[in-house]
Amino acid sequence: MSTTTIARTTCKYPGCGEPAAPAAGTGRPPEYCAGRGHTRVSAWRERRRLAAEQAGTTITPAEDGSPLTTAKMTGAELLRSLRAEADRITALGTGLRDQIDTLTDPTAAEAEVEAVRAAAGQRAAAAEQQRDEAVWQARAEADQRVAAAEAERDAAVAQARADAGQRVRAADEE
Repeated sequence: MSTTTIARTTCKYPGCGEPAAPAAGTGRPPEYCAGRGHTRVSAWRERRRLAAEQAGTTITPAEDGSPLTTAKMTGAELLRSLRAEADRITALGTGLRDQIDTLTDPTAAEAEVEAVRAAAGQRAAAAEQQRDEAVWQARAEADQRVAAAEAERDAAVAQARADAGQRVRAADEE
């Protein structure tokens, strides 16, 4: 005499702890309880609802009624966005590679050194020109002061001679 033990599983509907419905013949045994509307489809919808709730989102009636069509459209849009993002990242990578090529190019360093030297030469030439202009201006101002002093001196000498000449004439008249 052999005894066979049939293991009964619990309902796979999220949150349901009831035993699954008894098997009605051969084949795959039921995975959901009877009488509560727990089916593979209703369990799938409940799992999606719970996941959306946990993520802080909601499932629209269109997503609930046509999940494959919605997923296909959303997936296509995400794929377009991913391609655009990949193109943007590729462009960034190309730009970065170009900058790294420039950074590691000894000729670029030589070009920058030459540019710095040229700029320094221009600044030195400008400073020399400014110095020359300042010296010229100082000389011009000094020449003006000398000329003014000489003119003052000449005027003073002329005045002194004129005064002396008057005194001599006044002395001769006396």
